[in-house]
Amino acid sequence: MVQYPFPIPNGSPFPGSNIPFGIFHNEDNLDPRAGTAVGDHVLDLRILIQNGLPLDESIKEALASRSTGQSSLNAFAALAANVRNTLRKATATSISPWIVTVETLEEAGALLTTEDLGLRGGKSTTIPFLRCQDGVAVRVSTSLSRNGVTEDLLGRSDLKNLHWSPFQMVAHHSSSGCGLEIGDLLGTGTLSSSTEQIKEFGSHHDPTRRSGCLAELVLGGTWPFTLSNGSELGWLEDGDIVTMEGWAGSGDRVIGFGGVSAKILPAKEFPWCTP
Repeated sequence: MVQYPFPIPNGSPFPGSNIPFGIFHNEDNLDPRAGTAVGDHVLDLRILIQNGLPLDESIKEALASRSTGQSSLNAFAALAANVRNTLRKATATSISPWIVTVETLEEAGALLTTEDLGLRGGKSTTIPFLRCQDGVAVRVSTSLSRNGVTEDLLGRSDLKNLHWSPFQMVAHHSSSGCGLEIGDLLGTGTLSSSTEQIKEFGSHHDPTRRSGCLAELVLGGTWPFTLSNGSELGWLEDGDIVTMEGWAGSGDRVIGFGGVSAKILPAKEFPWCTP
């Protein structure tokens, strides 16, 4: 396990100026306009490339397993109502300060075969260069603190439940011959579990808390989530603190990915965004 070279202090606040004044419209006003979008959070894991790959070359999945590391990611996103929401990908992204290497995952017993994990999906593909019998089991969680009074668990999931393994993702990314540089960071996408998969967390776990992003949990803002203090969570609000954590292994071999948290501050006003 090594420290990430560009750490962002845990708990760093992100002013709303970092939530883009995206271009969006709604049903009442179809004219595109600039404004602050609703606040969402997205949890995924990042694959850090440890060994480069020249242009016009690709790697098979089996080799990809020795080229990657993992770190937990906290991505605050500003969601618009349509495809213009792509600005959110560059919004207030926070990465935990530790990189967990494949070797460390192996020592913790987190690298398992798809047979051990009982997995299907993309892991059993017939595409030759994506064939893979390896999977990674890393549990993740997201919680939210509102007004600094209470902290509520919003969701839990496991990396192994992804349709494609991280190793297959690296192999597929390289298949175009785009090359890979040491330090490249690839994302797994949102980590969520199905109602069946979440049962592995035990009967005491609320099956509704299985989403890797707020938009899924509240069904696009149409089904608010009730917090322990009685208030309703629709989207992130000013002052909210989101914390994300990851861990792997079991017993005396449990390893942590280092928690990461950040706070949303009120948006700044820009003259060019005034209607």
